[in-house]
Amino acid sequence: MEIKYYQEGFYITKDISNNSFSFDLRSKDPLGKTEIFVPRCVHGFIDDVAISNNIAIQEYNENNELITGYGIKNFINTLVYAKETVIVDNHNHSFYFWYQALYNKTIKKGCTLIHIDQHSDLRSPAVFLDTLSLNHIFEYTNTYLNVGNYIIPAIKTSLIQKVVQIRTETKLFEQELLCYKNTILNIDIDFFYDSSNLERKKDVIIKLAKNASFITIALSPFFIDQKTAINILNFLFG
Repeated sequence: MEIKYYQEGFYITKDISNNSFSFDLRSKDPLGKTEIFVPRCVHGFIDDVAISNNIAIQEYNENNELITGYGIKNFINTLVYAKETVIVDNHNHSFYFWYQALYNKTIKKGCTLIHIDQHSDLRSPAVFLDTLSLNHIFEYTNTYLNVGNYIIPAIKTSLIQKVVQIRTETKLFEQELLCYKNTILNIDIDFFYDSSNLERKKDVIIKLAKNASFITIALSPFFIDQKTAINILNFLFG
């Protein structure tokens, strides 16, 4: 895949995208930062995924503790079980790469999204897309989208026709998941925070990956320790 609009890393300093979470509170907190970093995307391998010194997200948890999530050094475009795959930190970046896969004819409109995540990510953004040029999608992804609201816009443009939510172990083990064609396998590593039955989960993930047309994987630095996330990533796909 030719990488177009993530060729260089950049900072988000405004109250937008993943920098919008508690932006005003963070600006008054001595430990708060008011900018986050989005890295470039490079071609590589699972082994190339590494933790960055740059903050990808910062937000308060349910105990009002400020959580600082460090991102990865680069987004990685790779092959997983012979399927094109992009690995990101915050999940909304997957949105851009879905459309790049569409432009590259890796997927077709009307996809089924197999969404494996602790969270539904089905919130609606304040603004929806009005044009589908890749440069506009890139700007939209990094302005209006965040980790919780990037799926609905893809449904609105008919890129995604059906969403299969897998948020429990029981749902993951349903064999009917393999019947779908033209699928995006969209994985959040935080789903595997519960380490029980990892071998069985891996077996299912391998089958889903081999059946998928395109794969996106998020390490979600706000929701899971990144060393743990990378270990899980290597266990599942290394």
